[in-house]
Amino acid sequence: MTSNDRIAHPAGAVGVVVRSPVDRTHAYRVKFSDGFEAAIHHDQLIVRKQTGPEKGTLDAADLEFHAHEFERLVRQLEEAHVQSELPETPSARPALNDLLVRIRLNGCGEQ
Repeated sequence: MTSNDRIAHPAGAVGVVVRSPVDRTHAYRVKFSDGFEAAIHHDQLIVRKQTGPEKGTLDAADLEFHAHEFERLVRQLEEAHVQSELPETPSARPALNDLLVRIRLNGCGEQ
């Protein structure tokens, strides 16, 4: 829950397991896209899997959360694109082609 009593990460929110437990008495550490980490126990995951809808619909709070996250992530990608020093078009095509030709002709053995 957030400080204003809203659900911070509704059921079905996507997170990445950043640490697995050593046994079933310890919790998984799950990191969400906003950087928040939560401890989730194995039994909680099993209950969610067994009772949660596989293709359920989002309620208004879930939809609002995911819409906000989508907009935030799009802004983050756009900012990264503006700050990127990568060229607009790839410049390594000849070198990549040369590498692939050499691999096809000589195999992948160590030289």
